[in-house]
Amino acid sequence: MEHPTQTAILQPSSSEYSSSYSSYIQLVTDHELIKGFSGSLEHTLDFLTEIPEEKRLFTYQPGKWTIQQVVQHLMDTERIFAYRALRFSRNDSTVLSSFDEDFFAQNCESNSRNWGSMVDEYRTVRLSTLALFQSFSMLMLDKMGTVGKNQLSVRALGFTILGHEIHHFKIIRDRYLTDGFLL
Repeated sequence: MEHPTQTAILQPSSSEYSSSYSSYIQLVTDHELIKGFSGSLEHTLDFLTEIPEEKRLFTYQPGKWTIQQVVQHLMDTERIFAYRALRFSRNDSTVLSSFDEDFFAQNCESNSRNWGSMVDEYRTVRLSTLALFQSFSMLMLDKMGTVGKNQLSVRALGFTILGHEIHHFKIIRDRYLTDGFLL
């Protein structure tokens, strides 16, 4: 349920995030966050269910992640960014650390996971993120926090989650599914 005082959550201004987040935020074409989360949920579930089994463990180049590792990375990152948003929304001024995405990928064992359970987990993660952002008041969305040396708002974290997913699905389409398989 949406927060009773919440109106449309529009894209953050550039003063709400550092330049390291801008490439992700600029990829988001749906300028309303809740609609973006809802729309991407359905689009992503359709996309994931259409990926052929033989492509899920494929890497387009040695040392690159498999599609299953990319999907796990998206879920891990979404959870971490949602946690950051929760902390910032509650006025927590602790400087949060970044995370090593390659270390996470090496230790997630996603390549041995059942694809259907990963798709189900993605759905659960996104629904949880959606519920969290719907619970934030407009005042909470404006709150700022620090990750490493970068400051960003709760709102910017939400748009970064969406843009990060767009970024990785473009890579999957362009580099993993290029042999005539078009989604």
